[in-house]
Amino acid sequence: RRSSDLPYDWRTKKPVIIRASKQWFVNTASLKTKAQEALNKVKFIPASANNRMLEMLDRRTFWCISRQRSWGVPIPVFYHKSTGEPLMNSLSIKHIIKMVDEHGSDVWWTLPLEQLLPKDALQQAGSSTDPLDYVQGQDVLDIWFDSGTSWAHVIGDRKST
Repeated sequence: RRSSDLPYDWRTKKPVIIRASKQWFVNTASLKTKAQEALNKVKFIPASANNRMLEMLDRRTFWCISRQRSWGVPIPVFYHKSTGEPLMNSLSIKHIIKMVDEHGSDVWWTLPLEQLLPKDALQQAGSSTDPLDYVQGQDVLDIWFDSGTSWAHVIGDRKST
């Protein structure tokens, strides 16, 4: 029998290799008060679930919102090929939103980089004005973060009836 410090996958019985990778985080401290107020307005069944949520909010000051999967909602960031510096600003985000509105939600994977990264976003960042100096990020949003935020955009577009 072999012994290993690696964790094993319960289904495949093979070792799970853990590797460090860069991640995107949200500082939940800035959201804590509003979140606590909102949670206190929710009727939890069982009531003890409210305490569990509030305790988790107190303990978790940062939330990792990035995942390395081949499916999901992409984080619309570009990385400089030489420096690895991320580029995401108001102009690049507005442009991606416009592209999604015009071409659908697969634009991140179907459009060429030159169409996704406008030169004015590069100028705002004060970096190279050649989009080909960048690569698209491959991380996607954590599904809990995505499902907890995307509804606001969808509902926001509806008129009250």
